[in-house]
Amino acid sequence: MASEWTINQLKQFHFQFDAADEDGSGKLRFREVVFLLKDNGFRGNYAEAKRIFTELDTDEDKLISREEFIAAMNKVPDKEIKGMGMRKLFKQIDKDSSGFLSVKELNSAIQDLSLDVNTEKISDILIHLCQSSEKVDYEKFLELYVNQ
Repeated sequence: MASEWTINQLKQFHFQFDAADEDGSGKLRFREVVFLLKDNGFRGNYAEAKRIFTELDTDEDKLISREEFIAAMNKVPDKEIKGMGMRKLFKQIDKDSSGFLSVKELNSAIQDLSLDVNTEKISDILIHLCQSSEKVDYEKFLELYVNQ
């Protein structure tokens, strides 16, 4: 059974489908799917993106309909959806796209009401960053955010 958080993420994917559908046709082209994937933390290469697109395109019309997209998203395991959500959150906080979070970026995340963050967890990461000399990359962010 999907958690409430996962269900909310799936709802966000539905809204993102609309945003990605540049021409309002109700179908996504390959380029639109790639942008949608990257916005949600996808870090794969062209071949992996093409494989995903092909798997989504169940009617083989070289377009992804809303129905195909929703059916595919509903099959994604909770763990993968959580991973995508966490990577997206990291990207939103990493304003300079350096791959590391700075004190300034973490402070900004606490202030930014548009971000869906647990401010207590972000504060704990901020304290960790201030107390240690290590950089906070995605893996460290995930470790600290999930395990706090």
